[in-house]
Amino acid sequence: VLTVGQRGIAQAMVAAAQLESSSTKAKPTFIIQQTNDEEAKPHLPKDFKLTGKERYFKISFPPASEWKLEGTPESRAKTTTSEGSSQAKPDKLIVGNKTEVMKLAKAVMARSFPLEPGMSISVETAIKGQAKMLNLRLQHLAQTASRAHHWQVSPVDRSRSVRTFRCAASVRKAAEGDPEPSHPSDPSAPRPFEALKGYSFLILEVLPDGPVGGVILEPKAGTEGSGK
Repeated sequence: VLTVGQRGIAQAMVAAAQLESSSTKAKPTFIIQQTNDEEAKPHLPKDFKLTGKERYFKISFPPASEWKLEGTPESRAKTTTSEGSSQAKPDKLIVGNKTEVMKLAKAVMARSFPLEPGMSISVETAIKGQAKMLNLRLQHLAQTASRAHHWQVSPVDRSRSVRTFRCAASVRKAAEGDPEPSHPSDPSAPRPFEALKGYSFLILEVLPDGPVGGVILEPKAGTEGSGK
């Protein structure tokens, strides 16, 4: 799937979250990559207007026969207990209107490297509010995944550990303790649940491949093995 601009990738992300096998209800995993206009333009209508500022993304899905992901993001998440609370909650990252993609991508990879096989880290954003800001947040989600993916498949230093991953998308209803959708970058200040009724969150899961700690593509002379 090739997308053009914020609206294009936003619609694709929401659509991906709704995909599931008609027979098994399993969901697909996929890879998000940022691409360029040379790859996208041949597929656009002749009268499609471009501003020159669009970002282009490619989402790669496997055949439907290979859609195997079952369960929920919560069932795969590492749980943490916040100070002053005995209730364990899924470890996740929140995307707000002012989230910095580079920092978020680094945080995603830092949390995914130590995960056991079958576990995931979720990145969420509210899918309600002004269309312009919603599209921006969903584009930030895609940029985060594509940048982190690029670091793993084309590392600058091939003697350092890398750990590839696939993504999955889903939607959940707002729950008690969620950040207010108009301020999703402040998860430390949950609002009353009454203020969240009617809101949903799009979840982009990062599901790491390979062993804990990743692998080294080209060990330095005199070293062996994998891991950091």
